[in-house]
Amino acid sequence: IPIYGGVRLSGKLNNKWRIGAMDMQTKSDEVFRIKSQNYGVAAIQRQIGEASNISGVFVDRQAADTSQDYNRLAGIDYNFATKANFIRGKVFLHHTFSPSGGNQQFAHASWIMHNGRKVYWEWNHEFVGKDYKAEVGYVPRQNYWRLEPHFNYSIYPKSNYINKIQILSSINTYSDSKYHVTDFARQI
Repeated sequence: IPIYGGVRLSGKLNNKWRIGAMDMQTKSDEVFRIKSQNYGVAAIQRQIGEASNISGVFVDRQAADTSQDYNRLAGIDYNFATKANFIRGKVFLHHTFSPSGGNQQFAHASWIMHNGRKVYWEWNHEFVGKDYKAEVGYVPRQNYWRLEPHFNYSIYPKSNYINKIQILSSINTYSDSKYHVTDFARQI
């Protein structure tokens, strides 16, 4: 896609705050019937403690020739971790805005993991609404719930031949917004 130009600004404001912003204008292309677009993204991040942060993001696509051809995303993300990384995780809530609208223009997820020497577990959930359209980005599918619990227990025998024995259980389930399962995988 031909580009007129763009600007970018990023960096640390101080030891706790970081920012990033970019804006770019594309040209129209008659051969491929592509309209001129303006793309913008802005993010701000605040460090919390030694290993965690919270951030806000805004992404915008706007057609140059009309005010009714746009797609926007606003979101908040929280990444957390203990100092030694025994517990890590992420939660986010994103909302998209477009002329087609709808009451499910949002996505949210949570992931938490504990990594001990013998016990490892993690939990993941994702929800993407049927009207969630992040046109500047990647969304593998819409209108789904995903649940993914995982548990692993390790035994370290005193042996010259066996280093570790693991007992694990893992489930990965996708369902539609009415909780009808569409994909299921299990590992035991």
